Amino acid sequence: MARSIFGLALAALATLSLPAQAASVSANYKLAPSHAGDEDLVTAFDFYDLAVGASVIKAVAGNTGTATAPVVGDKFTGYFQSYVAGHQLGGATQSAPNLNTLGSGTGYELTLVAQFNEEITAVNAFNFTSTISGGSASLYFDTTPDHNFLTDSGFTDGDVLLTGTISTGGGVSVPQFFAGFAQIDLLVSSLAPNIFTPGITGVNGVFSLDLRSTAVNGVTSVRGQLPGSGGLILGSDGALTLRATPAPIPLPAAAWLLGSALSVLPVLRRRRVSPSLATR
Repeated sequence: MARSIFGLALAALATLSLPAQAASVSANYKLAPSHAGDEDLVTAFDFYDLAVGASVIKAVAGNTGTATAPVVGDKFTGYFQSYVAGHQLGGATQSAPNLNTLGSGTGYELTLVAQFNEEITAVNAFNFTSTISGGSASLYFDTTPDHNFLTDSGFTDGDVLLTGTISTGGGVSVPQFFAGFAQIDLLVSSLAPNIFTPGITGVNGVFSLDLRSTAVNGVTSVRGQLPGSGGLILGSDGALTLRATPAPIPLPAAAWLLGSALSVLPVLRRRRVSPSLATR
């Protein structure tokens, strides 16, 4: 019965669409401050495809429940890191031959880190929902690829290309399926000069969450943060849609964001597991 009810909910929510319009931009990584001459000019894209990344969810002191069995009002702090696996325009992969996704070797890498605050807003027999507010995210460029999830290093040692603050967001978790979705709305506060044309003012991120992800096998911390009592480490597969004008997301956002996440699942499912994790 639970599975059939959940399936009906997914079918209804999947008809919803993303409220924000993507903005096509170009990125000339050859102009990054620490460029080495082997970067790319990506002429048109609207979508950063992120690899499966790692997240730590830490319980705030005073919580009654845990990250997997919370109660309304419980608060958590989240930390996330991953790397860009590709650039897309309208769902088509754009050429960036020197983009490195291995964490070693030649070329350049793009990494993303984020910190956010989460509060549980509703809990029922099938799922629980939360709001995400506050926090920040940054996109880094590094001409010496060295990201490593197992050593929790190499994600913030390059040039900062983009920074922003999280204005709104939300999450839906379905413990019986060990899965969930999360969405954030990012207001861009600074950009590296001349990299992006036109400038980016907003980013919408949608992530699928997997509590049983093999991608985080052996991972003990994210951005130096341990999960601690009541927390957890999970895999997070995501994408960033760029736009010229950020569109606020009405709260509660649970129904909208689940439908939005489902709309990008075909893209996320086509991507292979992170090479830097799968080979370790």
